Amino acid sequence: MPKNQKIYYSTTQVAAEAGISRDTLLRWLKGGKLPEPGRNRNGWRAFTKTEMNAVVRYAHKYTPSPRRHQLSREGSGR
Repeated sequence: MPKNQKIYYSTTQVAAEAGISRDTLLRWLKGGKLPEPGRNRNGWRAFTKTEMNAVVRYAHKYTPSPRRHQLSREGSGR
C-alpha cells in the first residue's frame, strides 16, 4: 500500500475495537453523541484512525466495565 494512502475502518470494525455493539455505535452517531465520520463512495461510514480512537475513548468513558458492574452487584447485598 502506498505510504500516502489513508486507511479507513468500517462501523463494525470500530465497534469491535471499542468493545461495543454496532447498534450502540449507530445509536450514538444518530443521537449526536459522536460526530458522523465521512462516507466512502458507496455511502458507507468510513472512520479514520483518529475517529476510531475517539469512539474507543468515548466507549471506555461511558460504558461500565464488567469488573465495575460485578463489584457494584457484590456490594449491594443481593
